[in-house]
Amino acid sequence: MVDDLPIAASLEDQFYQALETEQGGIRVYETAITCAINAGLKTEWTEQLDETRQHEQALLGILEAYGLDPTARPASRILVRGIGDALVLSMKKAQATVSPEQAEMIAWEAVVLADCRPRQFADLAPKARMPVESERDCTTAYEVR
Repeated sequence: MVDDLPIAASLEDQFYQALETEQGGIRVYETAITCAINAGLKTEWTEQLDETRQHEQALLGILEAYGLDPTARPASRILVRGIGDALVLSMKKAQATVSPEQAEMIAWEAVVLADCRPRQFADLAPKARMPVESERDCTTAYEVR
């Protein structure tokens, strides 16, 4: 636990939002893969899913380092979850109502939207004054492609 490093409430909230963003990203990629008919796209999304899972693990480590409960659901985290849920729902509706090609396009749009949000968290580690190991993990997790 990182007892000697204070964490502001707003930064704590950003960590929860970042975790929810990654967990939502996992659900988005998992659903998008089921929509993919292009093998290359399926491969790319599978790689991005693996990367997103690594990001989630890095964030869970950061929350643990600060003694934060990864299951806590502050209001902003619930709102962020709604964004991911809406993207997943749109893909599932597309699968049920439009052609596979159209569903793949909806999935592509959902992935693009989901992929933009983590970039806002790229500078969390320096703000949090993370220990060296955790800072490296968080910075790597949110490296802008």
